[in-house]
Amino acid sequence: MPAAKIDKLQMFYNLDFSENKAAGNQAIGDCLFCGKTNKFYINKETLQWDCKVCGERGNEHNFLQKIYDYYHITNYASAPWDDLSTAKLIPVDVLQLSDLIWDGTRWLIAYRDMKGKVVSLSEYMTKTQPPKIWVLKGLGKHLYGLHKITKEIKTVYICESEWDAVVLNQELDLETEVAVATSSANVFKDDWPLYFQNKEIILCYDNDKAGFAGRNKAYTLLKGIAASIEFVDWPKWIDDGYDVRDWFAKDKRSWDDFNNLFKVYVPEKEEEVTRIWSGTPPTFEQTLDVFKQYLEITPAGEAGIRFALAVQLSVNIPGDPLWGFLVGPPGSMKTEVLHSLRGCLKTYFLSSCTPASLVSGAHASPDPSILRKADGKCLVFKDWTEVLTKSKDEAASIDSIFRGAYDGTVEREYGQGKINRFNTRFAFLAGVTPVIRSTNNSTMGERSILFNIYTGRGNDDRKMVEAAYKGGGNEVEMRQEIQDAVTEYIERTILPDSEIEIPDKYDDEIIALAMMVARLRAIVLRDIRDPEKLSLLPFFEVGTRLVKTFKKLAQALALHEDNKIVNERVMSILRKCAKDTCNELHLYMVYALCKIGKPGTKPDLLEASKIPHSTAGRVLEDLGLLGIIEKKGSITIATKGSIATWGLNQNAEEWAKAAGLYPTNSITNGHSPKTESKNPKPTKTKFRVKF
Repeated sequence: MPAAKIDKLQMFYNLDFSENKAAGNQAIGDCLFCGKTNKFYINKETLQWDCKVCGERGNEHNFLQKIYDYYHITNYASAPWDDLSTAKLIPVDVLQLSDLIWDGTRWLIAYRDMKGKVVSLSEYMTKTQPPKIWVLKGLGKHLYGLHKITKEIKTVYICESEWDAVVLNQELDLETEVAVATSSANVFKDDWPLYFQNKEIILCYDNDKAGFAGRNKAYTLLKGIAASIEFVDWPKWIDDGYDVRDWFAKDKRSWDDFNNLFKVYVPEKEEEVTRIWSGTPPTFEQTLDVFKQYLEITPAGEAGIRFALAVQLSVNIPGDPLWGFLVGPPGSMKTEVLHSLRGCLKTYFLSSCTPASLVSGAHASPDPSILRKADGKCLVFKDWTEVLTKSKDEAASIDSIFRGAYDGTVEREYGQGKINRFNTRFAFLAGVTPVIRSTNNSTMGERSILFNIYTGRGNDDRKMVEAAYKGGGNEVEMRQEIQDAVTEYIERTILPDSEIEIPDKYDDEIIALAMMVARLRAIVLRDIRDPEKLSLLPFFEVGTRLVKTFKKLAQALALHEDNKIVNERVMSILRKCAKDTCNELHLYMVYALCKIGKPGTKPDLLEASKIPHSTAGRVLEDLGLLGIIEKKGSITIATKGSIATWGLNQNAEEWAKAAGLYPTNSITNGHSPKTESKNPKPTKTKFRVKF
C-alpha cells in the first residue's frame, strides 16, 4: 500500500486494524468493536468508517472517542488494575478515574480537548526499561488533564509525567486547583500558554537536567500570560531524577512539606539554565529557510523578519534601546514572526496589558510589574492594536508609562502615598495594524520606528493565501519548529569583539534619513470641529534620537551578515524602515517633487503622488507649515490663468538628496531656476511613485 495511504489510516492501525482487502477506495478488515471478519470499512479519502454488522460508524474526528468508550466499558472489569497499582504505587480507585483504558494487551492513556473529547492516545510501554509513555504514531502530543482547567480553576500544577499529575491530584482541592502533565520535559507547545491565561502556575518538573530545561522553557512561554509562576525547588539532598510521584507515592512525604518547596519564579532564574548547542551556529539564511518551509515569504516579509530579529538582537548592543512596530493588516504574517521569538531567553512576550500590570501597586516580593521583569530583555507585544482601541484615558496612561520607561526610569504613584519607582531598560517590538498611522492613534511618538511587513502588491496575496491553505492544520508544529530555529539563531549569534562597523560612506545617508523622518512624521494638529484652524503651531522633533536609533538598527541588522559589517543590504532595509516611519502622505508628496525634479503645479503633484485631489491641498499646506516645501512661483496657462508651483526648500532638498529620494538624473528642486515660457503646456508626468 502506498505510504501516503498508510499515513492517512495510521490512527486505525494504531488500534490493531489490519486491511485484509480493498474495494475501490474502501479499506476492509475485521471490526474493532464486534470482531466480525472483514465487516469494518474505512473510506481512504474521507476516513468515514462503519461496521456492516454491529452498526458502529463515524469519522476520523470521533474514532478515538468511540474506541475509548468501547474499551472502557468492555475491559474495565477485567483490566489488570492491581498489577498497575503495584507498579506505580497508586491506588486502584485513583487509577480508574484517570483516563486509563486496557485494550486487552496494553494500557492506553487518553488526552482530551477543552470540551472533554478524546483527541489522542498514548501507550504505557511496560516492556521498556524503564517503562515509558509513548504517544501513538501519527497522533500529536496533548496536555494530559487539559479538560479539567475550567474557569473555576485558579491554580494549575504543571508536571512532566501523567503519573505525577495523577498522584498530585489526590492532594488538591479539585474545585479550585488541578494538576496536568506535558508528557515530556522538552515539550511545551506554542499554543499551550493560552490555556493558562490568568492562572496561578506551579511548575512541578523532575529534579534533573531535562527538568530544569523544561521548567525554563515553560516559564519563558508562560511569562506575561499566567497570573503568577512558581516552581518546585527540590532540596539539594534529593536524588537526580526525583519527581512528584516519588515524593508522595514512594516516600509518603507530606503535602505541607511539598508546599514549602514552592518558590516564585523570577526572571533571573531562567539565566541559571544554560542551553547546550551542538554543531555550527546557524546563519540567518538557514533560519529563514525554516520560515519558507511553511510560509510564503515575500521580499517585504523577509525584510520584516530581518528587522524583527534585529530588534531582538539589539538588547546585546550598548546604547539607548531600540523600539519598533511591525506593521501589517491581519493575516500578513506579523504574528508568526513575533511568536518565533517566544523561546528566546531575553524575550518577554506579552499578549495584553493594563497600566496596573505594567507598573504594579501590589505589596508583593518580588515586584510583579511587567516593565521590571522586562529589564534587559526585548519586550515583544503580540498586538498593540488592542492598546490603541482601549479607552482614551487608559491608552494615554499606557503610552505615558512606556515613554518614561524608554528613558530608563518608571515611576507611578498609588493611593496612600505608595510610589513604585524602578530603573528598567529593554528593547520593544510590537505587531500592529496600519491604524497606528492615523493621527488620533499615534503612539510613543519619537521613541519608536515602524516597519511595513506587507506591501500588498503583485501576486503576494495569492501566494500567501495558498501557503496558508496548504499548511492549515499544521500550525502548532509550524510555530514550534520556527520558534526552535529562531531561538538557536538568536542565542548563538554573538557580538564581534569590537563595535560593529558602519563604513564611512553610509554616515551622511544615515544622518539624512534621521532628518527626513524627523520632519516627515511630524503631525499638524488641527481643530476637530474646524480643520481650517490649527490647534497648535506646527513643530517637528530634532533628529538626535532618531539618528541613534537608525545607527543601532543598522548595527543590529549587520549581525545577520557573515562579516558583521553594515553593507548595502542592511542599508536597503534601513531606508525602507525610514520611509515606513514617515507620514505616508507627506512622503508621497515629497517623493513626487523629487521625481519631477523641479517645482510642480498641483495637477503635476496629483498625478505623480496619486494622492486624491481633496487631500492633496491639505498635504501641501501641512508640508508648508512644517517648513518642508515652499511656493516657488507660478506659471500661466491660457485656459486656467496663473497656477502656483511648489518645491522643496533648500534644507529639505539637501536631506532628500542624501536620503536617496531623488532619481539620479533629476535636477534640483527650484534652486537653479530656469526661465519659464509665458504660456507653457501643462506638464504630463509618466511616472508612478514606487517604494
